[in-house]
Amino acid sequence: MITRVKMVNWKSHLDSELKFSKGVNALIGIMGSGKTSVMQAIAFGLFGTFSALGSKKLALDDLVMSKPHKKQHAMVEVEFTVGDGGNKYMVRRTIEREKGTVAAEIREDGKLLEVSPQGVTREVERVLQMDYDLFQRAIYSEQNALDYFLQIPKGKRMQQIDEMLKLDRYEKARESAVSIKNNILARRKEMVRVVEDLKTRKLDEKLVALENEIKKLDEEKRDLDKTLGSLEKERKKLSENVVQYEASHDMLNEAVRKSESLSSRLDEMKRQANMKRKKLGAAKADPESLKAMASEITKLETALADDVREVRILRETLSLMNGKMLFLRDQMKDTKAKLAGVKGKDRRLKILGKTLGSDPEKKMTIMLEGVEAIKKTLYALMAEKTEMEKSLSDLKRAGDKCPVCDSHLEDEKKKDLMGHRMQHIVDVDLRIRETKEKLTGESAKSEEFRKNVLEHAELKRDLKDFDFLTTRMRDGTSKRKLLDSEIKTVVSQIRAQERKEKASRKALDKLKLAKERSEDVLKERGSLETLLKEMESAERHLDEAAKQKKALEKKLSGKDIKVMRSELQETIARSRGIEAKLTGISQRVQEKKAGAKEIEEQASTLAKYKKDIENYASISESMDVFVNVLRSTQDQLRDEFLKTVNFIMSQIWGELYPYDDFSEVRLLVDKDYVLQLKSRKEWMNADIVSGGERSLACLALRIAFALAFTPNLRWLILDEPTHNLDRSAIEHFGSVLKDRMENIIDQVFLITHEERLSDYITGSTYHLTRDKESDGVTRMAEV
Repeated sequence: MITRVKMVNWKSHLDSELKFSKGVNALIGIMGSGKTSVMQAIAFGLFGTFSALGSKKLALDDLVMSKPHKKQHAMVEVEFTVGDGGNKYMVRRTIEREKGTVAAEIREDGKLLEVSPQGVTREVERVLQMDYDLFQRAIYSEQNALDYFLQIPKGKRMQQIDEMLKLDRYEKARESAVSIKNNILARRKEMVRVVEDLKTRKLDEKLVALENEIKKLDEEKRDLDKTLGSLEKERKKLSENVVQYEASHDMLNEAVRKSESLSSRLDEMKRQANMKRKKLGAAKADPESLKAMASEITKLETALADDVREVRILRETLSLMNGKMLFLRDQMKDTKAKLAGVKGKDRRLKILGKTLGSDPEKKMTIMLEGVEAIKKTLYALMAEKTEMEKSLSDLKRAGDKCPVCDSHLEDEKKKDLMGHRMQHIVDVDLRIRETKEKLTGESAKSEEFRKNVLEHAELKRDLKDFDFLTTRMRDGTSKRKLLDSEIKTVVSQIRAQERKEKASRKALDKLKLAKERSEDVLKERGSLETLLKEMESAERHLDEAAKQKKALEKKLSGKDIKVMRSELQETIARSRGIEAKLTGISQRVQEKKAGAKEIEEQASTLAKYKKDIENYASISESMDVFVNVLRSTQDQLRDEFLKTVNFIMSQIWGELYPYDDFSEVRLLVDKDYVLQLKSRKEWMNADIVSGGERSLACLALRIAFALAFTPNLRWLILDEPTHNLDRSAIEHFGSVLKDRMENIIDQVFLITHEERLSDYITGSTYHLTRDKESDGVTRMAEV
């Protein structure tokens, strides 16, 4: 039993929660109110899909609320129990736009069982013992399709019911078995043809002939291998003799080349030694004198560094003095310019003193007070004008009553009052313009006077610096003369020190040159000694090379390399001829063996095909038996299903239809399934009876399907079942729901727009409303 459904942002449901009980539960509302979306939420919550529920196909994103507020997520929760006193299960799934199902879970009495969307669906199918396909065929009656079974064209009903019973699997298996059997027979026929063809080829005789040929070729190959071995030993010996001769000959050539090279090198060494002796001549140099020169050079370098440092110090001192001199020049130039400016300001100060008078501060105060008085007058006039304009406006709106005293006001008097006020406004405007002009003039005068006062005070401050500038000009002249004398003294010192530095540098360069010449003499003597030692070594090596040359010439005497090479080439040519014959024999042997292998494979194929032909005949017979068993099983299952459905309908028909005109209802197989009602005289097809009887017959069939396919649940969902029923048929249908349905089905969900059915509901009833014009949300009221 489904006990609770919660929807958040689900289509038009912003946040809806519905609780259901045993018996008939109803969702009542007009089209578009959100009734069917509740059933879609139940289907999606249980099975993660909803494709066959509702009037049109929707994508998952269409289930997330888009109006009146676009949401990114939607959530569904479904609670249910199975059997009386069974465990309580809760399933929750969440959808996100453009991502599909992003979260899912199922709990049993609060214990978490699974969290993946597929895993949750498997758990629900295990608990309910049905999948979504069976749910939407056996439990859910589509919108306006209670008589869906009668709407299926004749000839198609058995196919759909077979799919519900999963009997279509047997039909597919039977078709597959027939196809397999036909493939086996075709394969067996091809094998028989191949076997007959192989029998005509005399494979055994061909195989014996090939084996004899291979044996002869193997004997010929062994003889050639023996001859090739002897030639290989002879070739190896000849090859070693040629290699040894060539190595000795190369060594002789190397000894000749080495002797010539050593002789040439020795001549060059003698020439270089004579040149070095001439170059040294009578030159004298010894390490002690070289050491004394190095010590003197160090002293001269130290003295030169002191001279350079002294010059640098004097130049830095001169630079500082020149900086002071530049500063004094700039300071005196600036002081001179300021003195010239102060003399001009004195004349301006006298002119301003005459203009301002003896007490400029008091005169300035009087002028500012005058400007403020004019401003007050201007503000008063502007306020008076505003008051007159307001009074004139009040008179215009007043009608025949005075706006001040509320007494009766004649038109003539009203016109006089309005004329008087308008003239007064004109007079005040004129006075305001005159006052503004006066204020502008007085403000300009006071501003000019204020600027003169400020300039007078600034000039007085500037004239106070005149004595200071005169004194600074006189002191600067004295300092400049003294600094100029000091600069001349430092310049004289720098020139004297630079002459001293030049003399030290010249003496140092002369001593360094003498030292370098002595070092060259000592270096040349060392080079001559090394060269004489190398000459002795070269003479020894020249003697050794002459002895090696003589020994090698003796070793090679009496041998002809051309004859030796000719014998080697002849032996190699004979070996290659035998190798070519061996290669040809090997190829022929491989070809014969390949032919023999092919014959053996054909013989093996012949034996295998003979065995497969026998097996395929047996398999074909077994497939015939299997096909017959499948057909028989289909027929038996249909019979059992028919008996079960008719038994259930016989048990509930009296509850659904307590009248005598139709005593029974049955489902019959007459080439296809046919639903019939039994009248007092005969069985009649449900297609031709009135709407009420046909609807109840279809309801009985729908209940039978639900109980037959899902006996553990006893659920039924009816979506707009009263479609095309008249008033009396609707009332009769309602009484069946109220008085008889609870004896047959544990829980019924009724989705309808028919308000009259609300009187027949035994469980929970919800009225659903929605303002479609404004794309409003679904609102629910529980009755």
